[in-house]
This record gives sequence, structure tokens and C-alpha cells, in this order.
Amino acid sequence: LGRVTLLQDEVFHAERRNMTSSVDFSDIPEGNHKVIMTLDLGGPAGGYSAWDVGAAIYLIDADSTRFEICRYITPYNRGLFREFDITHFLPLFRDERGIYAEVNTWETVTEDPQDQRGWKVTAYLDFYTGEQRIEPFQLINLWNGYLEYGNPEDPMENNLPEFRVAVPPEAVSGLLRIVVTGHGMGPNTDGAGEFMPA
Repeated sequence: LGRVTLLQDEVFHAERRNMTSSVDFSDIPEGNHKVIMTLDLGGPAGGYSAWDVGAAIYLIDADSTRFEICRYITPYNRGLFREFDITHFLPLFRDERGIYAEVNTWETVTEDPQDQRGWKVTAYLDFYTGEQRIEPFQLINLWNGYLEYGNPEDPMENNLPEFRVAVPPEAVSGLLRIVVTGHGMGPNTDGAGEFMPA
């Protein structure tokens, strides 16, 4: 078992919606077969943000490619503690890598830090050895980013071009990972498109 911290009590508010840093995986021993990510959302001194907003954590590989290893929506005015199995990203966790984190919060910055509302984010990875279930060896970004749904002026097809991916002969299975939140829909239900059936 080894642990690597990605974020430790990082505070996000209107003037700090994103941050970059780096993390070193070189001390993690070989032979890991499982990676669990723990996400802990707390409130700064002034309390939690009241709104549900989109947030994500990316890992940047040696070729400067960003891989979204965690996408989440903040809860309404309360904390959140979750664990995610992200073993399929195992090939990324080598050497020193960049981290990019974002929380699209709009909490105004206060003069007194004790009044500051927003989000305080901690995230870490635990690596486990043991029975091997899968052995991921290659990751390919297909489409990445925030896309607006339902806008006739900019249909989804414009943002999701067709392309082909060569499957390596040694592959025995594949995983397609898609994360959709509904935030950013248009037309939406009075600004709450995440609740509009589609």
C-alpha cells in the first residue's frame, strides 16, 4: 500500500477557481493492481458554498496531455466524502506528473478569511497490491471538455468529431469512460438544465 496526496485543504472561491501543482509517484512500488481515489470536500472558515457546481481533477502526463481522473458536482451547502476506483488510470501514475484542479464556484472573496465561503478540497490516491483483476496499459483521450447540450447554433456533432483508434493486438478488453452532468445545457429549465430530462 502506498499513498500519494494530490490536493491538501486547497480552498477554491471566485478568485481561485483552478490551480496547478505537481506530484511525484516515483516512490510508489511496482506491482500495484488497484488504485482508489478519495475525495474530501470541506468548507473554508466561512462555510460551504450553497451551490452545485462542476469540478474536476486532471493528471497531466509527460507529453502534456490532460486526463480527467475525477469529475464531480459539489453538493448544496454541505461536505462530501467519496471513494472512486480509478485503476483504469494506472499507467499514468509514474514519475512526476502535473495536477490541474478546478471548482467552478462563484463565492465572493471576503476581506476577512474567517468569513470566506467556498470549497476546501483534499484528494489522495491509495495504491494496493494483491489479486490482479485488470492490467491497463494504454489510455487514449477521445473527447474532453465541457460541451453545451441542446444549442441549435452549436450542435453536439460539431464538438465530437469522428475518428478511429487502433486497438493493440495484445488488448483483451477495453473501457469507454463518459461523464455527463447536465450542467451547461441550453435550452435549459430556468438555469437548472441538470434536472431536465434528455
